[in-house]
Amino acid sequence: MTAAERIGAWACAALILSTTGPVALAAEGLVSHRAIYRIVLSSTRPQSSVTAANGAMHYSFAETCDGWNVENQTFISFSYTEGTTAETTWSFASTESKDGLRYRFRVRNDRDGETVDRLQGDATLKARGAAGIARFVQPEAEEVELPAGTLFPTRHVQDLLAAARTGTKSFNRVVFDGSSRDNPYEVSAVVLSPIAADGGLRPKGLGPSRIWPVQLAFFPHDGQADLPEFELSIRYREDGIADRLQQAVDDIVLDLELTEIELLPTPSC
Repeated sequence: MTAAERIGAWACAALILSTTGPVALAAEGLVSHRAIYRIVLSSTRPQSSVTAANGAMHYSFAETCDGWNVENQTFISFSYTEGTTAETTWSFASTESKDGLRYRFRVRNDRDGETVDRLQGDATLKARGAAGIARFVQPEAEEVELPAGTLFPTRHVQDLLAAARTGTKSFNRVVFDGSSRDNPYEVSAVVLSPIAADGGLRPKGLGPSRIWPVQLAFFPHDGQADLPEFELSIRYREDGIADRLQQAVDDIVLDLELTEIELLPTPSC
Protein backbone atom coordinates (compact mmCIF):
# COMPACT_ATOMS: atom_id res chain seq x y z
CA MET A 1 0.00 0.00 0.00
CA THR A 2 1.34 3.43 -0.94
CA ALA A 3 1.80 6.38 1.38
CA ALA A 4 -1.07 8.12 -0.38
CA GLU A 5 -3.38 5.22 0.41
CA ARG A 6 -2.35 5.24 4.06
CA ILE A 7 -3.20 8.93 4.33
CA GLY A 8 -6.72 8.68 2.98
CA ALA A 9 -8.82 6.86 5.52
CA TRP A 10 -7.06 7.89 8.69
CA ALA A 11 -6.88 11.51 7.69
CA CYS A 12 -10.64 11.18 7.18
CA ALA A 13 -11.10 9.79 10.63
CA ALA A 14 -8.82 12.41 12.09
CA LEU A 15 -10.77 15.40 10.86
CA ILE A 16 -14.31 14.80 12.00
CA LEU A 17 -14.37 15.32 15.76
CA SER A 18 -15.60 18.62 17.13
CA THR A 19 -16.22 19.89 20.63
CA THR A 20 -18.28 22.84 21.81
CA GLY A 21 -16.96 26.08 20.36
CA PRO A 22 -17.91 29.56 19.16
CA VAL A 23 -20.16 28.29 16.35
CA ALA A 24 -23.39 26.33 16.51
CA LEU A 25 -22.39 22.68 16.34
CA ALA A 26 -24.14 19.74 14.77
CA ALA A 27 -25.56 16.90 16.80
CA GLU A 28 -23.05 15.14 19.06
CA GLY A 29 -20.57 17.99 18.64
CA LEU A 30 -19.55 17.31 15.03
CA VAL A 31 -19.10 20.14 12.52
CA SER A 32 -19.93 19.50 8.88
CA HIS A 33 -17.20 20.99 6.69
CA ARG A 34 -15.06 20.76 3.59
CA ALA A 35 -11.30 21.17 3.74
CA ILE A 36 -8.29 21.10 1.42
CA TYR A 37 -4.83 20.12 2.65
CA ARG A 38 -1.55 20.68 0.86
CA ILE A 39 0.75 17.62 0.89
CA VAL A 40 4.54 17.87 0.76
CA LEU A 41 7.42 15.53 1.47
CA SER A 42 8.78 16.25 4.95
CA SER A 43 11.66 13.76 5.18
CA THR A 44 12.96 10.42 3.96
CA ARG A 45 15.22 7.72 5.30
CA PRO A 46 18.62 7.28 3.60
CA GLN A 47 17.50 4.12 1.78
CA SER A 48 14.37 5.72 0.33
CA SER A 49 14.03 5.98 -3.45
CA VAL A 50 11.57 8.89 -3.12
CA THR A 51 13.13 12.30 -3.85
CA ALA A 52 10.01 14.49 -3.89
CA ALA A 53 6.28 14.32 -3.26
CA ASN A 54 3.53 16.90 -3.51
CA GLY A 55 -0.22 16.91 -3.79
CA ALA A 56 -3.48 17.69 -2.04
CA MET A 57 -6.19 16.05 0.02
CA HIS A 58 -9.80 17.14 -0.58
CA TYR A 59 -11.95 16.17 2.38
CA SER A 60 -15.66 16.47 3.17
CA PHE A 61 -17.55 15.55 6.31
CA ALA A 62 -21.34 15.96 6.29
CA GLU A 63 -23.88 15.13 8.96
CA THR A 64 -27.14 13.46 7.94
CA CYS A 65 -30.15 12.82 10.14
CA ASP A 66 -28.93 9.35 11.08
CA GLY A 67 -25.20 9.35 10.41
CA TRP A 68 -22.06 10.93 8.99
CA ASN A 69 -20.83 10.84 5.39
CA VAL A 70 -17.12 11.20 4.67
CA GLU A 71 -15.56 11.71 1.24
CA ASN A 72 -11.85 12.01 0.60
CA GLN A 73 -9.72 12.34 -2.51
CA THR A 74 -5.96 12.33 -2.09
CA PHE A 75 -3.72 13.27 -5.02
CA ILE A 76 0.05 12.79 -4.81
CA SER A 77 2.86 12.96 -7.36
CA PHE A 78 6.00 11.02 -6.35
CA SER A 79 9.46 11.48 -7.88
CA TYR A 80 12.15 8.79 -7.58
CA THR A 81 15.94 8.62 -7.64
CA GLU A 82 15.97 6.91 -11.05
CA GLY A 83 14.18 9.91 -12.56
CA THR A 84 10.71 8.38 -12.82
CA THR A 85 7.46 9.76 -11.42
CA ALA A 86 4.16 8.26 -10.33
CA GLU A 87 0.74 9.91 -9.99
CA THR A 88 -1.53 8.41 -7.34
CA THR A 89 -5.19 9.19 -6.70
CA TRP A 90 -6.84 7.61 -3.68
CA SER A 91 -10.62 7.98 -3.28
CA PHE A 92 -12.48 7.01 -0.13
CA ALA A 93 -16.14 7.32 0.88
CA SER A 94 -17.89 6.05 3.98
CA THR A 95 -21.14 6.29 5.91
CA GLU A 96 -21.29 5.61 9.64
CA SER A 97 -24.47 5.48 11.73
CA LYS A 98 -24.70 7.78 14.73
CA ASP A 99 -25.04 4.83 17.10
CA GLY A 100 -21.64 3.58 15.86
CA LEU A 101 -22.99 0.15 14.90
CA ARG A 102 -23.29 0.31 11.08
CA TYR A 103 -20.67 1.28 8.54
CA ARG A 104 -20.34 1.28 4.73
CA PHE A 105 -17.18 2.01 2.74
CA ARG A 106 -15.90 2.35 -0.82
CA VAL A 107 -12.27 2.74 -1.94
CA ARG A 108 -10.65 3.29 -5.31
CA ASN A 109 -6.91 3.57 -6.00
CA ASP A 110 -5.60 4.88 -9.34
CA ARG A 111 -1.95 5.03 -10.42
CA ASP A 112 -0.92 6.95 -13.50
CA GLY A 113 -4.53 7.08 -14.67
CA GLU A 114 -5.30 3.37 -14.27
CA THR A 115 -7.41 1.82 -11.54
CA VAL A 116 -5.30 -0.72 -9.68
CA ASP A 117 -7.48 -1.51 -6.69
CA ARG A 118 -11.10 -1.26 -5.51
CA LEU A 119 -12.62 -2.12 -2.16
CA GLN A 120 -16.26 -2.01 -1.14
CA GLY A 121 -18.32 -3.42 1.68
CA ASP A 122 -20.05 -2.87 4.98
CA ALA A 123 -19.64 -3.74 8.64
CA THR A 124 -21.92 -4.12 11.64
CA LEU A 125 -21.50 -4.47 15.38
CA LYS A 126 -24.03 -6.37 17.50
CA ALA A 127 -24.06 -3.64 20.16
CA ARG A 128 -21.79 -0.96 21.58
CA GLY A 129 -18.68 -2.76 22.80
CA ALA A 130 -19.74 -6.07 21.23
CA ALA A 131 -18.18 -8.09 18.41
CA GLY A 132 -19.26 -7.77 14.79
CA ILE A 133 -18.48 -8.66 11.22
CA ALA A 134 -17.17 -6.86 8.13
CA ARG A 135 -18.20 -7.97 4.65
CA PHE A 136 -16.10 -7.13 1.61
CA VAL A 137 -17.96 -7.42 -1.71
CA GLN A 138 -15.12 -6.09 -3.86
CA PRO A 139 -12.66 -7.22 -5.15
CA GLU A 140 -14.16 -10.51 -3.99
CA ALA A 141 -16.54 -11.61 -1.27
CA GLU A 142 -14.90 -12.04 2.13
CA GLU A 143 -16.03 -11.82 5.74
CA VAL A 144 -13.79 -10.56 8.56
CA GLU A 145 -14.65 -11.04 12.22
CA LEU A 146 -14.45 -7.90 14.34
CA PRO A 147 -13.53 -8.48 18.00
CA ALA A 148 -15.53 -7.10 20.91
CA GLY A 149 -14.75 -3.44 21.47
CA THR A 150 -14.12 -2.64 17.79
CA LEU A 151 -14.88 0.96 16.82
CA PHE A 152 -15.56 2.57 13.45
CA PRO A 153 -13.60 5.75 12.60
CA THR A 154 -15.99 8.49 13.70
CA ARG A 155 -16.81 6.81 16.99
CA HIS A 156 -13.11 6.16 17.60
CA VAL A 157 -12.21 9.82 17.26
CA GLN A 158 -15.19 10.86 19.40
CA ASP A 159 -14.13 8.52 22.19
CA LEU A 160 -10.47 9.48 21.84
CA LEU A 161 -11.11 13.20 22.25
CA ALA A 162 -13.61 12.62 25.04
CA ALA A 163 -10.91 10.69 26.88
CA ALA A 164 -8.39 13.45 26.21
CA ARG A 165 -10.63 16.03 27.85
CA THR A 166 -10.62 14.00 31.06
CA GLY A 167 -6.82 14.02 31.11
CA THR A 168 -6.32 10.56 29.59
CA LYS A 169 -2.94 10.39 27.84
CA SER A 170 -3.09 6.86 26.37
CA PHE A 171 -6.04 5.43 24.44
CA ASN A 172 -5.81 2.01 22.73
CA ARG A 173 -8.64 0.50 20.68
CA VAL A 174 -9.34 -1.86 17.75
CA VAL A 175 -10.60 0.12 14.75
CA PHE A 176 -12.09 -0.93 11.40
CA ASP A 177 -12.31 1.58 8.54
CA GLY A 178 -12.31 -0.59 5.39
CA SER A 179 -9.48 1.30 3.71
CA SER A 180 -7.45 -1.86 3.16
CA ARG A 181 -7.65 -5.63 3.52
CA ASP A 182 -5.31 -5.27 6.52
CA ASN A 183 -8.21 -4.12 8.71
CA PRO A 184 -8.94 -4.07 11.59
CA TYR A 185 -6.03 -2.33 13.31
CA GLU A 186 -4.88 -2.01 16.90
CA VAL A 187 -4.64 1.78 17.20
CA SER A 188 -2.46 3.14 19.97
CA ALA A 189 -3.05 6.85 20.66
CA VAL A 190 -0.99 9.23 22.78
CA VAL A 191 -2.58 12.59 23.61
CA LEU A 192 -0.13 15.38 24.41
CA SER A 193 -0.88 18.44 26.51
CA PRO A 194 -2.77 21.19 24.66
CA ILE A 195 -0.69 24.06 23.32
CA ALA A 196 -1.41 27.78 22.96
CA ALA A 197 -4.35 29.13 20.98
CA ASP A 198 -3.86 29.14 17.23
CA GLY A 199 -4.02 32.08 14.90
CA GLY A 200 -4.13 30.11 11.70
CA LEU A 201 -6.56 29.60 8.85
CA ARG A 202 -10.19 29.16 9.85
CA PRO A 203 -13.61 29.83 8.32
CA LYS A 204 -15.81 32.75 9.30
CA GLY A 205 -17.46 32.12 12.65
CA LEU A 206 -14.62 30.14 14.21
CA GLY A 207 -12.48 31.91 16.78
CA PRO A 208 -8.98 31.02 18.02
CA SER A 209 -8.60 27.74 19.80
CA ARG A 210 -6.11 25.70 21.77
CA ILE A 211 -4.48 22.81 19.88
CA TRP A 212 -4.49 19.18 21.01
CA PRO A 213 -1.60 17.16 19.48
CA VAL A 214 -2.43 13.46 19.07
CA GLN A 215 -0.07 10.70 17.93
CA LEU A 216 -1.54 7.50 16.47
CA ALA A 217 0.29 4.23 15.75
CA PHE A 218 -1.41 1.46 13.72
CA PHE A 219 -0.55 -2.18 14.40
CA PRO A 220 -1.91 -5.33 12.72
CA HIS A 221 -4.68 -6.83 14.85
CA ASP A 222 -2.96 -10.23 14.87
CA GLY A 223 -0.49 -8.82 17.40
CA GLN A 224 2.54 -10.25 15.61
CA ALA A 225 4.31 -6.93 14.92
CA ASP A 226 6.47 -5.02 17.38
CA LEU A 227 6.53 -1.91 15.20
CA PRO A 228 3.51 -0.07 13.74
CA GLU A 229 2.68 -0.37 10.05
CA PHE A 230 2.30 3.40 9.90
CA GLU A 231 1.92 6.43 12.16
CA LEU A 232 -0.16 9.59 12.04
CA SER A 233 0.29 12.80 14.04
CA ILE A 234 -2.62 15.26 14.17
CA ARG A 235 -3.09 18.77 15.56
CA TYR A 236 -6.73 19.22 16.60
CA ARG A 237 -8.34 22.52 17.35
CA GLU A 238 -10.75 22.31 20.27
CA ASP A 239 -13.61 22.47 17.75
CA GLY A 240 -12.21 19.35 16.12
CA ILE A 241 -10.77 20.84 12.95
CA ALA A 242 -7.24 19.63 12.22
CA ASP A 243 -4.88 22.34 10.98
CA ARG A 244 -1.95 19.99 10.35
CA LEU A 245 -1.27 16.27 9.98
CA GLN A 246 1.90 14.26 9.49
CA GLN A 247 1.95 10.77 7.97
CA ALA A 248 4.88 8.39 8.49
CA VAL A 249 4.87 5.14 6.50
CA ASP A 250 7.67 2.95 5.19
CA ASP A 251 10.65 5.24 4.57
CA ILE A 252 8.97 8.61 4.04
CA VAL A 253 7.15 11.27 6.07
CA LEU A 254 4.49 13.50 4.49
CA ASP A 255 3.13 16.78 5.87
CA LEU A 256 -0.49 17.87 5.34
CA GLU A 257 -1.32 21.53 5.99
CA LEU A 258 -4.80 23.05 5.96
CA THR A 259 -5.11 25.61 3.14
CA GLU A 260 -8.88 26.00 2.64
CA ILE A 261 -11.91 25.30 4.81
CA GLU A 262 -15.66 25.82 4.51
CA LEU A 263 -18.33 25.08 7.10
CA LEU A 264 -21.37 23.15 5.82
CA PRO A 265 -24.96 23.51 7.09
CA THR A 266 -26.37 20.91 9.46
CA PRO A 267 -29.49 18.98 8.39
CA SER A 268 -32.98 19.83 9.60
CA CYS A 269 -34.27 16.57 11.01
